[in-house]
Amino acid sequence: MPDIKEILETLKDGIIDLASKTVKDYVDDAKKDGLNILHNMQDDLDSWHKDFLHGRISEAELKSLIKGQVTTLKFQKLKATGIAKIQLDKFKVGVTELIIQTITSIL
Repeated sequence: MPDIKEILETLKDGIIDLASKTVKDYVDDAKKDGLNILHNMQDDLDSWHKDFLHGRISEAELKSLIKGQVTTLKFQKLKATGIAKIQLDKFKVGVTELIIQTITSIL
């Protein structure tokens, strides 16, 4: 089983890749926002990862926690660029799904 450090490294790489694919005109700002979001969620992800591994929370609960957390965090750099809401939402959904898939795929 990978530990949280390995998971975070995988997520960092995934966010950088996602930024280049979803918001091509704003890659640098998307990378910064995505990595900042990941940094801000780090402690929660560690806790949720452990709870999920030990069966204390279900996959549905894990997904709900991650979606709720990403929704409340701000993508400041991207918003400041004037990015279209649909592009921002697409990136947010991508980040959310990346986190969920990465954590749930480790079992």
